[in-house]
Amino acid sequence: MNRLLKILLALFVVLALDLFLLVKIAMNWHAPAVAGLIFLTGMLGIFLVKMKFLMSSRVVRKIEKATDLNKVPIKEGMQAVFVLIGGAGLIFPGFITDVLGLLLIFDVSRNLMFKIFYPNFEKSQLFMEIEMKLSSELKKRGFLK
Repeated sequence: MNRLLKILLALFVVLALDLFLLVKIAMNWHAPAVAGLIFLTGMLGIFLVKMKFLMSSRVVRKIEKATDLNKVPIKEGMQAVFVLIGGAGLIFPGFITDVLGLLLIFDVSRNLMFKIFYPNFEKSQLFMEIEMKLSSELKKRGFLK
């Protein structure tokens, strides 16, 4: 099965479970309180992603250091993508996506999740493919020697 199709299927399953859980909780709680909670987590997601990228000079320095050493900054780029995915998870209404979003936004939990799900990432075929494509593109544009 195509990688993109698997990701879309997983996203659909998570969102469907989230909707089911949201309806169950709204039936047991006061519905306006649940709606307010969803609104607040959406605003929190926007705020946290904005703050994370405003304070991202550390990531930029890591990327610059990697390119100065003639290395492709794949991990740093993936960290930034995970922060964006985490922010999107907080913006989507639901509790499961909120928890996943919070886990992806904070450095400690994001790094732990990365080590759990990609323990041998730097040795994987995916890493090698990304590194080859990205290094050739960076060389064309003059970022790598």
